[in-house]
Amino acid sequence: MTKLNDRGYSFLGSFKLFIDQFQNAEMKKLNGYRPTHKNKWLFIKHGFLTHQELMLLEFYADIVDFDQKHEGFGTFVTDFREMEKIFRMSDSSLRNWHNKLLGLGFIKTTGKQSRYKLACVKRYIEPSWGGEPNKFASAEVDQSVGFLLQQFGIDTQAIGHKVQPVGNKRNDLALNSNSRYLRSSKGNSPAYSEGNVNVKELGSLSKEGYQQMQQENFDSQLESDDMGW
Repeated sequence: MTKLNDRGYSFLGSFKLFIDQFQNAEMKKLNGYRPTHKNKWLFIKHGFLTHQELMLLEFYADIVDFDQKHEGFGTFVTDFREMEKIFRMSDSSLRNWHNKLLGLGFIKTTGKQSRYKLACVKRYIEPSWGGEPNKFASAEVDQSVGFLLQQFGIDTQAIGHKVQPVGNKRNDLALNSNSRYLRSSKGNSPAYSEGNVNVKELGSLSKEGYQQMQQENFDSQLESDDMGW
């Protein structure tokens, strides 16, 4: 019995060490800083993203592989269990936000399970790592949100065809803004459903409005706790 106990202790100790090393490796993704651009708030202002979806996009930019020497450069791996702990939201809510980003084209599939590619990745990377935040910031000065979406490779006309507008239309291309980026990078070194729900209206709905939409089956993927933060 002593030998069995010794082996069991050794196995559990090794397993715990593996878990600790894995968690430490994941936490390193949350160290350091990266460039961030002020004009990201236009995505909320014009109703393309909710504040939760924008924060998820920013999280993906924080954990993306920024080293061009790596095979996984420009990609990130999703772990919804860990993300639940960070965002303090349900798995279904996180997946809804994720699918919205995927449907619009802010992130793309790679053919590998749980690994996704971040659109316009060099805007998020320090110049010392081969990033081009200043280039994007200069090009986007006083440009419309439509131009900003094009920088991400998003076809605004295609979005309009996928999502039928409801209610009063807003002029989503009207607002201009300075797009200077904030240093906020990594390292310590020098589907969304294609229904008839208008993404431009989702961000302004109350919790009761969300629940009503669920009851009327406009989109079965909507979660009422998406309205919380």
